[in-house]
Amino acid sequence: MKSIHSDLLCLLVLSVVLVGRQFGTPHFVSCVIDDSILQMSWASQFGQLLQEGQLLPRWLPQSNGGFGSPVFVFYSPLVYYATAPWLWLTQSVVLSMKIVRLLGLCLSGVAMHRFLSGLTDRKTALAGAIVYLALPFHVLDISYWSLYAEPWAWIWFPLILHCLTNALEQERERRLWWLRFSVTYAALVLTHLVSAYMFSFVIAAYVLSASQASSRLRNLKDLAGSVLIAMALAALYLLPAVYEQRFVHIEYSTMLSEFDFRNTLLFFPDPVLMGANPFQARTIWLEQAVVLLQGAWGATGAALFFVLADRRGELRRHVMFAALLCAGCVFLMSRASIWLWELVPGLAKIQFSTRWLSVFTLGSALLITAGFQVYSAGANGWRQALKLGHMTLGFAAGVATLLVILGSCFLSEEHTRMARQHLYNAPEYNPRSMVRWKERILYPQLEECLLLEGKAKIKVLAWKTRERRVAVDAASLATIKLRVFDYPGWEVSLNGQRITPEADPADGGMTVRLPAGKHELSLRFVNTWWRNAALGISGAAAAVVAAVWWIERKRWANQRNLSSPVPLG
Repeated sequence: MKSIHSDLLCLLVLSVVLVGRQFGTPHFVSCVIDDSILQMSWASQFGQLLQEGQLLPRWLPQSNGGFGSPVFVFYSPLVYYATAPWLWLTQSVVLSMKIVRLLGLCLSGVAMHRFLSGLTDRKTALAGAIVYLALPFHVLDISYWSLYAEPWAWIWFPLILHCLTNALEQERERRLWWLRFSVTYAALVLTHLVSAYMFSFVIAAYVLSASQASSRLRNLKDLAGSVLIAMALAALYLLPAVYEQRFVHIEYSTMLSEFDFRNTLLFFPDPVLMGANPFQARTIWLEQAVVLLQGAWGATGAALFFVLADRRGELRRHVMFAALLCAGCVFLMSRASIWLWELVPGLAKIQFSTRWLSVFTLGSALLITAGFQVYSAGANGWRQALKLGHMTLGFAAGVATLLVILGSCFLSEEHTRMARQHLYNAPEYNPRSMVRWKERILYPQLEECLLLEGKAKIKVLAWKTRERRVAVDAASLATIKLRVFDYPGWEVSLNGQRITPEADPADGGMTVRLPAGKHELSLRFVNTWWRNAALGISGAAAAVVAAVWWIERKRWANQRNLSSPVPLG
């Protein structure tokens, strides 16, 4: 137990070292300005809404110049839940997000350590976890780009493989391990939906490759059932995200050439686009260097393992799987795979082929770790040269990681101010009623309620996130505009009677026509029937998982007690 604690402390210290430079400045680290400002705005609004008592915030009221946006209908929320307590404690969204990035990196190392501990000895497991933490791509991802949720997906990748390995091998605890898989896979969906979609292919390939012919059908059935349970657990987010795409401009991501996978392939990218976008060209070059370095290090590790290791053992199967995984990722990042991107449903929506670098890095870490496994074995001649090459590439990777840390970018005070004002918006999540939906930056220009026609006195009685009330004393027929977009969930009532508002053709804000007299106009944001159904499915699934877990744990405990020897008097 003491050795495990020392390993975990080592991973924490390394994580602090890797991101420590980020805490030396008051600004957020990123070379992608627009998306980083957007993430800071979302994190601060999400934390504020949780503090107000909303257990599942979906509508961000301060986005789009105060008209609001249904961002968290579509964006996985788990990392923002992790951010909120730090935001309440520090009162700084920048510091909170840095802490969450640090925790995500550290926990990914802990998860890798847990996975490798079942395959190899403790020292090699620690070495592999350190490699997984410090590989250049991971450090590049948290020092160069604005990706905020994706690094937390690295936690679930090794944990999912750990659950699958045990589910396929431990017959007596099989159900418990499949339940663990369902929970971790649901957590991946709630963390980063794109990563979950991509890793689904890895999961299927892993189960197929690890199953004996006699048990393959059974394992595939268990996998399908466990995935359904995971989908049910994540339904509170997943079902509204799928159903409500019709109400927003989700197609926006396919309208821009820089978001077309054909133009973002890592190997042989579009030269015209690279010439027109220096930042994207620089990013591609960095990622190419990462693939070559990590791929070479992993290849020498695999070669060293297959030369010196025992030809049996569970690690050998994982090394072979990791080698095929890395090769598959490189293929999917090359122009030769365009036909596959067009063939597989949903694959083109990933947009950036370089997203596969997350999976490639997992495979690279396993191959590199395999090399460490046989360091103690005797070697001479070309075998010794392989070991020296493995060490040399490890040193090169360490230097590359250091250069990435030193070359990271930081936002400015102006960018932080824009995040506080919630000026940046995500066009793909903007409601259909929004006229200027393509604009990335919108400044608040209107009062909460504005008189468009007629004569009337307006008094805002309450203007909360989910409830707004306005008193209107109209001397004649009047039209007023509310600074909120019409979107499913908003219920509008006039003097206690439900009405249907119209949309202002200028900006899409809600408009209501009122006869002369005194009126009270109220708006409430409520769950729609499909959101309530999604919550019910997740709640029922959680109850079933908890009940089966308790039953299986009790049954397993009883079996252990029966199999224990009874001491003789």
